[in-house]
Amino acid sequence: MSIRIFLTTLFCGFILIPKLYSQNFLVNGGANSFGTAHANVTESTSFSPINNVSGIAAQDEIQIATSAQKYYSQIDIGNLYFTAIYPMKKFSVSAGMVRHGNEFMNQHRVGLGIANKIGFVKLGAQINYLQYQAEGFGSAGAVVLDFGGIAEMTEKLTFGAYVFNFTQSSLKGQEREQLPIIMKAGLSYLLTQKFKVYTELEKEILAEPLFKVGLQYEIIAHLFVRTGITINPTNNFFGLGYHGKKIHFDYGFSYHQTLGMTHQASLGINLKKRD
Repeated sequence: MSIRIFLTTLFCGFILIPKLYSQNFLVNGGANSFGTAHANVTESTSFSPINNVSGIAAQDEIQIATSAQKYYSQIDIGNLYFTAIYPMKKFSVSAGMVRHGNEFMNQHRVGLGIANKIGFVKLGAQINYLQYQAEGFGSAGAVVLDFGGIAEMTEKLTFGAYVFNFTQSSLKGQEREQLPIIMKAGLSYLLTQKFKVYTELEKEILAEPLFKVGLQYEIIAHLFVRTGITINPTNNFFGLGYHGKKIHFDYGFSYHQTLGMTHQASLGINLKKRD
């Protein structure tokens, strides 16, 4: 790999995109979440193994889901996500995978989670392995733990919180490098049976806090439209989705005035009800 390609990939994939986009791919996934600016900490969806593992406790069907995201038309970098949820009588377990980057430089997160619902509170924890790899420079990895909770305060108001890498793990390479510690907390409110509002604050320890607001409206049965905005920096998001009994499909996009469009699409399948 030429030094030019390496530096371009490094700058765009690991420096430029996170700063412009301010949506950490390690803890935000799924096109349904993307459409609401990733204000997802209170949600219980098929992408809860990525966004907030405690959300899997609310699922009563075996599920698998996948999602693909493409950053800006000028840059050959994207994200791939895969999740699986298996609910049991007393708790639920899950698996999740994230891949970010391209053939020259990439990052992976693979996790196994467990969650349970106690009264109106859902609690979950997950063990993850993170790997960073660059062609010609080798790879480094680390074990990272995360945990989260979701509390249904009332029939309409829900609170969620999530911490990624509360163990303060570091990459185990030639030089130990501190991995990001990311915290999310937010509220969602069901204004009507069809209209939901999300607010969330995401904070990486060494970065400025990111404030998000998202809206979701069910136009007709099973068909949703979404929008969202982030502040610091400001970015707009839009999306739509269809959630049937067995299959759900979601699409979301965002536009940057200099770099262009970012797209994400997701497909999920409900396999069977919990016995």
